[in-house]
Amino acid sequence: MERTGAITVETEFGSVTYEELCLQNMFGRKEWRMSFFVDRLKYNKELTFDKLQEIYAIQPPFALLGYGPCTTLWGDFTLADECYLAEPKAIERTYEKAFKAYKNNKIFGTELAMVLNHKIWQWYEKNETIARIYDKLWKEVDAYVMENWKGENLQYYIKITD
Repeated sequence: MERTGAITVETEFGSVTYEELCLQNMFGRKEWRMSFFVDRLKYNKELTFDKLQEIYAIQPPFALLGYGPCTTLWGDFTLADECYLAEPKAIERTYEKAFKAYKNNKIFGTELAMVLNHKIWQWYEKNETIARIYDKLWKEVDAYVMENWKGENLQYYIKITD
């Protein structure tokens, strides 16, 4: 991958820029995810396309409990974790984008809460500061759900997160 000028990636389709990947939506993700990758590269020069693929191949802990993830949120926040030291707002910025996109979607919003909760668990013994960030964000999602979701949506959230 070149680091001069536009950031490029070698794909099966040839050499393309991240901006082109975003426009083509080759990964099946929303456009903000690709802009998120580009943003992360600004703060972590050691991040490579191979590292991105490695991060997104990791299954979240709740997958071991039988819940099949419907989003790439675990990878999104794992990538934010990778960039935290160089860009301390990486986790919050990832959350803001995800919350805005998913706050009213019962499946994706529930998965956002699950990811945040498992990230607390992941970090509580390793880095208390990061664990507290995730705790604060999880509480925000949980409070939003309890105040704004009704009926089937709220029942789904409680059943899945219980």
